[in-house]
Amino acid sequence: MDMTHILIIEDDQAMRDVMARALRQLGYEVDVAKDGAEGLALWDATRPDAVVTDVHMPNVDGIETILALRSRDPDVRIVAVSGGDSRASFLALDSASDLGATIVLSKPFGPDALASAVRSVLAPREP
Repeated sequence: MDMTHILIIEDDQAMRDVMARALRQLGYEVDVAKDGAEGLALWDATRPDAVVTDVHMPNVDGIETILALRSRDPDVRIVAVSGGDSRASFLALDSASDLGATIVLSKPFGPDALASAVRSVLAPREP
């Protein structure tokens, strides 16, 4: 059986490393990208089972990334994450959800919350 493949798109290296380590410990195959442009190129090359993307990133941000992923595959499973408790972060997560993120997750979150979001996004969809 193939391992479930997750792509993490996150500009903060420490956060990217923590998320990748947490998901690898759960048995997922994980690729990482530092921004949306790199993430989209990796998605095109590897077609992962799910994507975890930050919303606020340089170059191609998370909203643009979500829209681009949805245009490539309407069924792509996406967890959008955003940091802080600012109004802007909440608005960004609302936008991410409206534009096609399957699940949104507010930073800071622990490995359990990330694992739960990934499991949920990968769960079989109702017909």
